[in-house]
Amino acid sequence: MSVNDFEGSLSSSAQELNRCLDRLDYGRLRGLAYPLQRSLYMGGSDWDLPPVILAHWIEAYSASHDAIRVIEESGIQKIVLAHANEIRKHVSGETLPIIDSYLVPLEALEVAISEARTLPALEAQTLMRIKARQIDAYTMGGVLVVDTVDPGNFPMRYRVDEKVGQKRLKIGALIAKAASGAALAVGNVSLGVFGGVFTLPALAVPATVGIAAGIVTSAYTGLVSACDALDKIADEARSKNS
Repeated sequence: MSVNDFEGSLSSSAQELNRCLDRLDYGRLRGLAYPLQRSLYMGGSDWDLPPVILAHWIEAYSASHDAIRVIEESGIQKIVLAHANEIRKHVSGETLPIIDSYLVPLEALEVAISEARTLPALEAQTLMRIKARQIDAYTMGGVLVVDTVDPGNFPMRYRVDEKVGQKRLKIGALIAKAASGAALAVGNVSLGVFGGVFTLPALAVPATVGIAAGIVTSAYTGLVSACDALDKIADEARSKNS
């Protein structure tokens, strides 16, 4: 299938996509933006972090799961999954909306594109498994060893050893990846809710694809990256040996 055929196939879903966008709560999408955006950047090797930062990680983790639920409840998930194999073949910087490079760090975007092309095609069963494996905030607080009731109390923070500290950093990096994927998945959807598929600015997508194709491709790319990270977070959080 050529890029033109790919664009035509996804653009034929524009009417259905608009109906999905009509089901979304823009306020809910806006509410996801802050916890996701403030956890996109991870770096450093110091695990003795302020409890409030760890609390932000937990909020971003929950928001990443909620972003997936938003895609599912709106019906966009069905469109994304129906075109999964086509998207895997054609996803690139040329078929994603230009705004994606502003939504998440460039390195995270490049990783997400690579994974969308190389990881197995996303399936409904995968999304169901990810949802079933979500860890509640209290349990995640225990894994990261942070008081989620009063995270602002830095002097009274829990001191942890290197083993727990390394686990903190590993989970934190995965949460940053999940947040990036979730931001991609719902970022363009948010624009669609505001303006509709047919009224989005032309600059939102590259000239090679239409607006509907760009939104669906971005949603798929973000979902793949977020699901991969969330699955690994569940493994890491439940591991007794890491």
